Amino acid sequence: MRPKPPETLTTVLLLDGENYHLMAVLQCLSKVKNLRLIIISDKPTSSMRYSRFVWKYIHCAMDAKNWVNKINDCIGRYQVDVVMPIAENTLEMLIQYKNRLQVDGKVLVPETLKELDEIRDKRLLALHMSDIGIAPPTFWAPTKNRSDGLKSLSKHYPVLAKPAIISGGGMGIVKLKNEEELRDFLSNHDSGKDYLIQEFIEGHDLGCNVICRDGEVMAYTIQVGNMFLKKAYTPQVGLDMVHNEEVIKIVKNLMKSLRWNGVANVDMRYDNLTGQYYVLEVNPRYWLTLLASCMAGVNFPWLYCRIVLDDKFQLPDFKEIDYWNLKRLPYRLKKDPMLLFRWKYLWNNTPLGYLINDPTMTVYHYSWTLKNIIASMSNKIFNRQA
Repeated sequence: MRPKPPETLTTVLLLDGENYHLMAVLQCLSKVKNLRLIIISDKPTSSMRYSRFVWKYIHCAMDAKNWVNKINDCIGRYQVDVVMPIAENTLEMLIQYKNRLQVDGKVLVPETLKELDEIRDKRLLALHMSDIGIAPPTFWAPTKNRSDGLKSLSKHYPVLAKPAIISGGGMGIVKLKNEEELRDFLSNHDSGKDYLIQEFIEGHDLGCNVICRDGEVMAYTIQVGNMFLKKAYTPQVGLDMVHNEEVIKIVKNLMKSLRWNGVANVDMRYDNLTGQYYVLEVNPRYWLTLLASCMAGVNFPWLYCRIVLDDKFQLPDFKEIDYWNLKRLPYRLKKDPMLLFRWKYLWNNTPLGYLINDPTMTVYHYSWTLKNIIASMSNKIFNRQA
C-alpha cells in the first residue's frame, strides 16, 4: 500500500469510547491535521463524546455480533483507514473475530491470542524471558497443589504476589515478608495458581514505551518516575524522560522475541545492589502517561496510524523533559510556588495545554469525576451511619 500524501484526510475508528486511556489518545491525535475521528462506545455518552476533535460518536452494545456488525458498517460507510483498539479486551476481540471483521490492512495487532497471552500474562512472560536469556527477577509461577517453588525463593524475601493477568495500576499486588506469610497467602488464594510470585527488588521504577511492527521497535521513549500516588505499586504521576541504551537494548530483544505488533508499556525496575535492569511486566496497551511521550516528541497514536498506512519514517528521537500529571501538580506547586508563574513550563510539561485546547470535553470529564467522588464520599458516610 502506498503512503497517503499529508493533505489526504485519514479516517480513524477508535473502539473504546468508554476507556479512560482514550482521552490521552484523543489529545495526542488532536495535534495532527486532516484526521477524522470516529468513536465506538458501549456507553451512550461519555466525556469523549464532547471532544471538538471527534467527528462521530457511535453507541454500540458490546455483545460480539453487534460489535462486529457495527465495526464493519462503520468501515464501509465512512471509508475508515485505521482501526485502533485502546483496551486489552478489545485487542483480544479483534484477534478473536478477525475472520469476521473487515479490518485487514487497517490494524496493528498480534496475529494470535497466544502472542497476546505471552506478553500480558506475567507468568508466561517470566518463563519466556528465562528461556531467551533475559533474566527476570527471581520468580515462582505456582500451580495447584504444588509448593516446591518455595525453595527457590528462600533467599529472596520479601516477595510480591501479582495477579497473572490484571494489568496496570498495581491492582491486587501483595507484599509478603517471609515464607509464613506466603504460605498463608497461598492457602487463601487457591494455591496461588493465578499469581506470579516475584522477588521484591530494592531500587527504582522506570518504563519503556514502544510501538512495534513484527517485533521491530519503530519508536520508543524511556521514563523514570519521580513521583507516585500514595498507594503502593501505582503508576508514575511525575516523571523524567531519559535516554538509556542498556534499557532499550533489553526491550528491543524482548519485543523481537515476542514478535509483537502494536503499542506496549514495559514496566522495569533498577536494582540498587547489582546495577541491573529487570523487566517486571508488559502492558499491551496505551499507558497513563501517554501525553508525556507526546510532549517529548513521540506521538504514539499517530505513529500507529502511520504504520498501518505503511507511511515510512525513521526512528524518532525524543527530548529529555520532566512531566507532571495534574493530580500531583499541587504538590509540586507547594514546594515551588513560583512555578505558577512559569506558564511556558506548565504548558510544555503538564497536560494543561491539552485540556484548554478541548474545553467542552475537559469540563464534562472533570464534572463527572467530581460527581463520582461526591457519590463515593456520600456512600462512605451512609455506611458509617448505618
